[in-house]
Amino acid sequence: FTFLWCCARPALSFVRFLVLALISITFGAVIEYLQGFFTSLGRSMEFMDGVADAVGGLMGIGLFVIIALIAKRKTTA
Repeated sequence: FTFLWCCARPALSFVRFLVLALISITFGAVIEYLQGFFTSLGRSMEFMDGVADAVGGLMGIGLFVIIALIAKRKTTA
C-alpha cells in the first residue's frame, strides 16, 4: 500500500517518506488494536503482526526510492 501511495505522487523528499512511514506504522498499530478488541471471528491482537505491517510499509518506501533512483539515473545518462 505504501509503495502505491509513493507512486501516486512521486517525489524524493525525506520529510514525505518520514510522514508515510509514520502513517503506515500508525495504521498497522490501529488495525491490530481494532482486530484485538472488536472482532469475534477468532482473530487476535498480535504485536508481531504490527511489526510486520510496519516493516512492510518501510520496505514499500525503500522499494520506491530504489526504483526512482534507478529511473532518475537512466534518464540523466
